[in-house]
Parts: sequence; structure tokens; C-alpha cells
Amino acid sequence: MQLEKDVTVLMEKIFVPLTLGGGIRVIEDVSKYFQLGADKVSLNWAVGNSPQLISEIARVYGSQAIVASLDVRQTPEGFSVFLDNGKNSFGSLLEVSRRAEDLGAGELLITSIDRDGTGFGLDIGMLCELQDVGIPII
Repeated sequence: MQLEKDVTVLMEKIFVPLTLGGGIRVIEDVSKYFQLGADKVSLNWAVGNSPQLISEIARVYGSQAIVASLDVRQTPEGFSVFLDNGKNSFGSLLEVSRRAEDLGAGELLITSIDRDGTGFGLDIGMLCELQDVGIPII
């Protein structure tokens, strides 16, 4: 209920596209966010735990409405995508990115767990791994 009030107040004051995420487990959560005024939804948990939800959202709302949010850390095996606040790895960056694209995600939001908040800028090596991904990368 508080989220609805906060988003309503925000949308009255700004006039930019809005992406909402967090707590999305079922298509009804997505519908609620769009009813509140979101232009897109950001999915993190679903990428690793409920990939069919991405396909369902793409079928109902279109790929342009989905941002797959990936938290990435460098490991001895290369760049890996993590869930649960960086505790659990579930695949390589390239593998997970391609899977998200194939499922219907329209954009990727990549966060480097190692660099986030450090002021060192983008991890160019990490981004180079995504050169063959066909959707926009944020």
C-alpha cells in the first residue's frame, strides 16, 4: 500500500519513463506496477528462479517492458551472475544474458558487485563479454 502511495506521488512530480522492480514473483505483480504508472519492470529474482515469468511478461506486455537486472562478480571461472545479495551464483554472465534475451527481456541492467560504489567506473572486461548480446545494456 505504501509503495502505491509513493509511486503515485512520484509520478505526479516527474515526467520521465519509470522502471519499477522488487518483489515481482507473478504476472499480477507486473500488472500492479504498470497500473501505478511504470513503463518497464526490472527483474532480478525471476532471471534465476522463475525464468518462465520473463516469457509470460514478454508475451503479455512485450519485450520492451522487461529489464533483466544482473548482479555480476568476477570469479576464478570468469564473470558470474549472482542472486541473494551476491551469495549464490547461477551461471556465467554471457550464458545468463543470452538466456534472458531468449526468454524475452528487452534490456540488461548489469551491476558489478566488485565495483559498485567504488568510483572506479565500468568494468570494461566484463562488458566486452557481452559484445554478442543483441539487446541494449545499461
